[in-house]
Amino acid sequence: MAAGLLRKIVGALGARTEVRVESAIRNEPAQPDTPAVSAIISRLREIVVQHGDGVVLAENVGPGDHLFDSGHVDSMSGIALLTFVEDHYDVVIEGFELVDSLSSLRALAQHIDQQQPTPQSA
Repeated sequence: MAAGLLRKIVGALGARTEVRVESAIRNEPAQPDTPAVSAIISRLREIVVQHGDGVVLAENVGPGDHLFDSGHVDSMSGIALLTFVEDHYDVVIEGFELVDSLSSLRALAQHIDQQQPTPQSA
């Protein structure tokens, strides 16, 4: 669906919905995810589902979904996700970043991938 048409529909629905749709439009990748980012997204999705108390299904967690607005993550599972990222990837993320700029699996995975050391050439 064209972004212009989507914005018109949202305008009729109200401001809160507009924020979510704008977020969804922004989270669409300009190009396909790299294999490394895709692998990180898959692992993060597993953690979200694991801490979702049986309510969150993997097929319902899109890579561009806002984790909190969609209900996939709450404060407790958010802490578990941050702890996993720090322990598994050695990347420290502040809680406010998870809610603000790193609020989707894709954004979080891209950030983690950028923070990983690059292999040095031989």
